[in-house]
Amino acid sequence: MGEIREVKSVLYFASIIYRMENAFKEGLANLLETLGETEEITEEMEFSHTDYYKDEMGENLKRRLLLFKSLRKREDLPNIKIKTNEIEKRLSNRGNRTVNIDPGYITLENVILATTKNYTHRIYLG
Repeated sequence: MGEIREVKSVLYFASIIYRMENAFKEGLANLLETLGETEEITEEMEFSHTDYYKDEMGENLKRRLLLFKSLRKREDLPNIKIKTNEIEKRLSNRGNRTVNIDPGYITLENVILATTKNYTHRIYLG
């Protein structure tokens, strides 16, 4: 029988989808306040495998992934997702998001992506 024990801290990351560079920079600045210093930020990648965000955010979307330095508790994830939703809302323009931010974490066993849309590779948070 397994025993309940305290789990190890996790390494957080975030995905930012955006169209304009200034929106990315504003989103990044807000994320740094929430999750602290980054260890790595990927180069800009084209985000064209779905048109899910097209009506709200426009075309020619880009994505960057951010890896944060500090380890944190995994149970922080719901509150972090709430904060990223607040960032999205704060940076929106006329009710349309200028950034889409999805946080997650990495462990030796898992990669967990937080979302409000349940799907096979994402964990539903409500």
